[in-house]
Amino acid sequence: MAITADHIKNKLMKELSAAHVDVEDTSPNRCATSFKVLVVSSQFEGKPLLQRHRWDKKVLEFNEIFQAVFTGSL
Repeated sequence: MAITADHIKNKLMKELSAAHVDVEDTSPNRCATSFKVLVVSSQFEGKPLLQRHRWDKKVLEFNEIFQAVFTGSL
């Protein structure tokens, strides 16, 4: 299955009960190897940045994405 920005967005919205998710394919030619991701979820409240990134990566089970830049807030 090809990974798309919509796939990432839907998975993060569902698994993290996110209030807001933005996903942008930043790879050359939009080949889905690099994404910029913004996640807003109450599950992040009081959690350090590194732990939030680990949750995002665990939810997405990265196997085929070479780079993802996460930003987020509660």
